[in-house]
Amino acid sequence: MTKSNGYPIRDGFKFDATGLSNPVHLWVEGADGKRKRSDSQATDENGVLLWAVGVTELKTTEYGRDVEVASEVTVSHPEKPLIKRHAPIVFKDLYLDASSKVNNGRAETIRKFTASSFVQAGSNNSQTTTTGKE
Repeated sequence: MTKSNGYPIRDGFKFDATGLSNPVHLWVEGADGKRKRSDSQATDENGVLLWAVGVTELKTTEYGRDVEVASEVTVSHPEKPLIKRHAPIVFKDLYLDASSKVNNGRAETIRKFTASSFVQAGSNNSQTTTTGKE
């Protein structure tokens, strides 16, 4: 994957996998000038398909409560990754792009993770999962 402009996350950071992986689609400008999702799947700079892998992590809120936060990590892989649900998953070259916006008077944090590859012990993949970019 192209190097992110975001913040690098320490190597070995573990998420829990949701078991979901979905294609990342390209966005195109429609005839009305509005952006819309296309049917084409996005690829990295090497032409490898991009996938959104579902993960969860525990986060402590400002009130001291632990909550589980769901996110997706965009990673390139030649075919749909088969992810084992609830198993730990570790990403290589993990980056976080964070921004915020106000929606209906509520501040919302937008977190986008990207990574170059991942490894999941006990996954349904028959080999260590990488993007081919080492």
